[in-house]
Amino acid sequence: MFVMSASAGSAAPMTETVHSMSSSSEFGIEAIDRALYNLYPNNNPSSISSPSTKICVELGVSPHWHYVTYGLSDLYGDGRVHDFSGRGHPSGYGFELTFRLKKDQNDKQPPVWPVMLLNTLGLYVFNTDTEFREYDHIPWYDSLDKVAQGRSCNVDIIPCPSSSVINHMIIVEDPQILNLDTPHGTVQFLQVAGVLKEEFHYARSWKASGIVEQLMQHPQVGPLMITDMRRKVSVFDLNPRLIVDIISKIEVEGSLLARVTSHISWKEIVEDEATGISRVVERLTLNDAADSSNLYYTFRRVCLEFDATAGELLPLMVRGRLKHGLSFMFISPGCYDYHENMTIEFVPYNIIKSNEIFVDETVQMKANIKTHHLQIFCIKELIDKMDQKFTELEKLKEDLKLLPMRFMFKSPSIEIVFGLYHVLLCKKNQTTNEAPQNT
Repeated sequence: MFVMSASAGSAAPMTETVHSMSSSSEFGIEAIDRALYNLYPNNNPSSISSPSTKICVELGVSPHWHYVTYGLSDLYGDGRVHDFSGRGHPSGYGFELTFRLKKDQNDKQPPVWPVMLLNTLGLYVFNTDTEFREYDHIPWYDSLDKVAQGRSCNVDIIPCPSSSVINHMIIVEDPQILNLDTPHGTVQFLQVAGVLKEEFHYARSWKASGIVEQLMQHPQVGPLMITDMRRKVSVFDLNPRLIVDIISKIEVEGSLLARVTSHISWKEIVEDEATGISRVVERLTLNDAADSSNLYYTFRRVCLEFDATAGELLPLMVRGRLKHGLSFMFISPGCYDYHENMTIEFVPYNIIKSNEIFVDETVQMKANIKTHHLQIFCIKELIDKMDQKFTELEKLKEDLKLLPMRFMFKSPSIEIVFGLYHVLLCKKNQTTNEAPQNT
C-alpha cells in the first residue's frame, strides 16, 4: 500500500475516467503514481509497506490523511492477480482501496492502523475472490482503529472496548482520484468510509446511496467522506425525522438490498424410519443424490446456519423483500472448506416467475447440488410467521450475547440457527497472514 496526505487547495472532487496516454510499457503502478501526482502535485507522499500491498498517504483538505492501496489491481502487467482479458477490462480485481482519516493536530506521521485495516480488507478479497463495489457495506462490530492491536482469529465476536463508535464501513467511489483506463486494464478507486452503527444499519436496510447522500452533508464528514474517529453525532441526530422517512419508504417501496455475503451453511435433516431419530447430513454432493444425472435435489427438512450479520438482516428480508414479492439471497464467501460457495435464497409465493426460480408450491425446498444453491419457497403463512418470530433478532443490534438463537418452522420444515461469526473472518485468514505478493 501507499499512503499520502493532502493539503488545503487540493483538487475538487471529480468522477470521470482518465484514459491513459502512456506507452504500452507503462504498467499499473506508474498509472496510479501519475493519478496521485495529478491530485497532489506539490506533496511528497509517505510510503508504508504491508504484507500484501503498499499504501500511499497524502495530507488532504480539512485536513486529513489520504491512504491509497497498490496491489489489488495488476501493478506490473503480468497478470499475477488475474489473467488479463484485454483493453477495457478490469486490471486485476479492477479496483484499489482508499481511506480518508481526519488528521489529529498532534499527528506528525500518518497513523498505521488504517494500513492494517485496508490490508485486512485486501486479504479478504484475495482469500475469498470477492470484489468490492460502490455502496457495499462491511460490518465490523468494533472500532476501526482497534485493528492496529490485532483482531482475534477466533470466529467468536468479542468486541473490544473503544472510545470510538465508528465501527462499520461503507464503500463509496473515491471523490477525487479519477478512474484509470490503462493498456493493462481499468482501475476504479473505491473509498472505505467509517460509519456509526445506526448509519450502517439503515444503509443496509434501505439503501447505502441514500445514507451516503446524508453523510456528505454532515459537517464532520463532508463531500470527501472523511472518517473522523471522534465523531459521535450521526446523520439521524442531525435530522431525527430521517428514520421515520426511511421506515416509511421501506414499508411502501421495499428494500433495495437483494443479497448479502455472510457465513452460512445449509444441511439436510433426515429421519431414521426405524428409530424416528433425526440426524443432520453434514455435506451433500452429486454422488449422494438419488439421481446423479439430475443437478437438483429436493429436501423435506433442512437446517440453516447463519452468522450474526444475517440474523440482523432477516427481519428486513421479510418486511422489505418477501412481503413485496421480492427474493432475498445469502451468499457464503467460500472461506470454509465445507461451506464452499453456498447460497440460500428465500423465494416468496408471489414473486414474478423466471427461469432462475426452481421451487414452487409443490416443491418448496430444492437445491442445485453443483452450485450449492438452495431455494426455499415461502408461502404467505411462512412469511407471516417469520415476521412474527424474527422481531427477536432486532435485539442483536444491541446485544450479540443473545446468540446463539434457534427458530423452527413447519411449512416447509426449516430449522434456523444463528451463531457468533464475523463476515470477514475465515479459515484461510486463520492459517495464513499473507495474500499474493503484488508490491
